[in-house]
Amino acid sequence: MTQFNEDILKDIFSFLEPNTRYIIAARCPSLRPIHKSLPIHIDHLKISPSSFSINGSTHAFRSMIQEAEEQKLPRHLQEINDDYGVPYDLTSTGKRDDDADLLFQDVQVGGIRFAQNFIDQFNANSGSLEGQMNEFIRVAASMRGGRLPVVQCTPYIQYTLSNDYQMSTVTYPPGNRIRHAIRRHLGNVLGNGEVSVRLLEIGCQDGVLRFPGDVKLKVQEIKLRRNGNAVLHTIRPVISERSFPLQKISILVQEAGDPVFQNQVVKASGAVDIRFDYDPDGNWAEALKKLPNKIVHMAVGEIPIEQLGELAFGWMENPRMEGSKFSMPSRDVATILERAAEVLPVCNATIESRRCDEFPVGASIQISEDLEINIYGAMAPNHEKELLKPNGKPWMIVMESMAFGSAAPCG
Repeated sequence: MTQFNEDILKDIFSFLEPNTRYIIAARCPSLRPIHKSLPIHIDHLKISPSSFSINGSTHAFRSMIQEAEEQKLPRHLQEINDDYGVPYDLTSTGKRDDDADLLFQDVQVGGIRFAQNFIDQFNANSGSLEGQMNEFIRVAASMRGGRLPVVQCTPYIQYTLSNDYQMSTVTYPPGNRIRHAIRRHLGNVLGNGEVSVRLLEIGCQDGVLRFPGDVKLKVQEIKLRRNGNAVLHTIRPVISERSFPLQKISILVQEAGDPVFQNQVVKASGAVDIRFDYDPDGNWAEALKKLPNKIVHMAVGEIPIEQLGELAFGWMENPRMEGSKFSMPSRDVATILERAAEVLPVCNATIESRRCDEFPVGASIQISEDLEINIYGAMAPNHEKELLKPNGKPWMIVMESMAFGSAAPCG
């Protein structure tokens, strides 16, 4: 290959979609050095325990059982293959490999592994911690008592690349483990150049173990699921320092006192999206007042109106810089605006630059010669989708710190 041809190929590869670029390089060994040497730009990278997805294309790894010609698989092992495998490693007897690393959200009791979704459902219907553990032990004992006959078998890993248009499958030889296979494969896809990611979505704490050891991601946004504080601490080694402060971070919390609110990566981000489980007794106003982020959005969940008033008083006592904004989807924006007039020193006003035909009149509070707080209704980010839901929230309440005079008082 001449230098001229190599330069042309580099230019072409630089503009290819990451999955397409990887597929071409995988099928043409002579092109792999070019693929691995170039920077790669990813819009959305999502890491899961047994898969990862890049821009909507999913790279999944599942364990299956090798079928022998002379012996038919027992029914419980055949069901694994009929279901196109399972998303975890298997032992030589077809059981889930208890010697493999436990996922962060799994619990193991009495030799039986319980997945997080089972635990969440169990906790919702159980009483004390002692009672829960006794019940876990009882369930584990009953499961051990009903173990299926031990049959020697040969598990293997099947890799699948799929998107809306196509699907391809590759079989790994027996002896491989899913976590190791993901690490090697992710290294082949990302290459050795700089990796820029607009949105990194990661859930399990040990998701970092899926990354090759020398990879560094330059990230703009991070979306976390449960255990956000622990996950942030764990994935720091794979995030380039040039990523900070993040443009945006999305967190899922279970209560107002979640430690992730104190995480410096969260507090330094330009914007934070918060999703939370129902916690009516939590002191959300206090937690939100302590967040210094310029943009705070309650993507999922709604705090009580009284606490929204407390948050507004907090902004009055400690004014935020111009452009600071708090927003929250609600099914009853009109009621919130009415209550604001009752509990806050506001005047009715129109904000022409934020005008919404559904809620033409908002509320305004002057807090200094240069600054005012304006409260108004607006379309939620996913307005069209929410309109189609029976209990959707197509509108949101917004509280924004703006230059004095942005709102015009009205009757």
